[in-house]
Amino acid sequence: MENNKNLPNRIKILLAYLNENLSGSNEAVSLTLLSAVAGENILLLGPSGLDKIEVVRCIASAFSDFYKNGHNPCFEYFLNDSSAPDDLRIADKSIVFLDDIWAASPSVLNRLLEILKDSSFFVAAGSKEADPYKAAEEKRFDALRECFALHVNVNAASSDETFFKFVQNANCRKPDEAQSAALIRSDDMKSWQPKIDKIELSTDAKNLISEIRRKCFDYYVSLFRWKKIIRILKTCAFLNGRDKIDLADCLLVDYAIPNRIVEGILKQKVIDGKLDSKQHIQYKENIFTQQKYLKILSNSVADLKSGKEHLTDL
Repeated sequence: MENNKNLPNRIKILLAYLNENLSGSNEAVSLTLLSAVAGENILLLGPSGLDKIEVVRCIASAFSDFYKNGHNPCFEYFLNDSSAPDDLRIADKSIVFLDDIWAASPSVLNRLLEILKDSSFFVAAGSKEADPYKAAEEKRFDALRECFALHVNVNAASSDETFFKFVQNANCRKPDEAQSAALIRSDDMKSWQPKIDKIELSTDAKNLISEIRRKCFDYYVSLFRWKKIIRILKTCAFLNGRDKIDLADCLLVDYAIPNRIVEGILKQKVIDGKLDSKQHIQYKENIFTQQKYLKILSNSVADLKSGKEHLTDL
């Protein structure tokens, strides 16, 4: 049986392989993989033209079944205003991608809600919304939005290097020996789930979540949604080789509850002068939240610089 302490290195090898096949969307790839392992659905945000579907195809290739007998575990469906409820025959697939989800009719969305409340497959849905904070303020389809644990932006290739690497990579390259060993097998998913269940919340994590709940009193988050969020945090801790959720894992709450209050609380925790070197390492080395951590640090430096310039002007 695999030692949990070996998991982080295995996941890093796997993510390096996945990002080799899809350049420029590292954050979306890592968080979609995390959601798939957790068994929680994800909403991928971004205008048309960004390859949200490529992210999901990429994640499908992380599972060893993808390479068995040419079997593709991913079902792709593009919704529109003429989609019919009966079209959603997706129970025989393990990974489902539904693009342009809000373009579907109310009857299709209601049917989808029924399916998601009692499903054994992983669903990634695409939305043309680009700003997760504005998306969170949209009160329509609240019940369906509750079914997606994370709301994550898919960004366009940010540099010439990532752009040309993607457009020249015609097909998903088969993994080498080390990468094949890192692929996720059905047995892994079965053995990991009870271990993820046993992951505990650290005192620091409990205190942070309690603070978010107190200060977000005017932004309703159901117990159903909190359960999904905690499942994501547990999976993050587990795949990082730990038996407890720490503060670094809690940065994922910003993707789960895209609210300015939550963003402010997490930012304060990161830039707090009392943050010791051990905590800094926890944030920096977390496989799934390091990009959020570096982004918060970068924005904090920019805010500080802007503030100093403003004081100089005064």
